[in-house]
This record gives sequence, C-alpha cells and structure tokens, in this order.
Amino acid sequence: MKGKLPYITYWVVFTAGLLSLSFSFLIEYGFIYAGFLAFLCGFFGAVLAIGLKERTLVVLSVLLVLSPFLMLYFIDTIQGYLSNLL
Repeated sequence: MKGKLPYITYWVVFTAGLLSLSFSFLIEYGFIYAGFLAFLCGFFGAVLAIGLKERTLVVLSVLLVLSPFLMLYFIDTIQGYLSNLL
C-alpha cells in the first residue's frame, strides 16, 4: 500500500479505539462497549498495519486489543492498595 491514505485510516481507527475506552467511565456497562470496540479497532488496525508492513503499528494495535484488560488490572490493583490503607 502506498500513499498517505492507509496511514490516515490507521490513525483514525486507532484513535476511535482509544476514545472508546472512555465509555467505561461515561455510561453504565460501558466496559462491555469499550472492550468490544477496542477489540474491533485493534483488529482492523493490525490488519492495516500488516498491509503497511509497519511492525510498530502492529504492536500498537495489539496493545489496543489488550487495553481493556490492562485497564481492569490497574483499577483492581489500585483498589487493592487503597483497601489495604484503610
């Protein structure tokens, strides 16, 4: 793939996936929506990155797929530390 359009498309999809994580804090049961949208955007971003032959973009897409789980891990860890303080 040549030109700027595939890169622009990748970054639009990636940004949409990152913004979907805000659903976790904005609406009830938003984590389900955020996880689903982050997975879809990460998957399509990885496909685009493989087509562009950009390894760093593939890694970013994989991190986007894993981001809801990482967010849950960090929230659980912070709650564990705070409960030990009280």
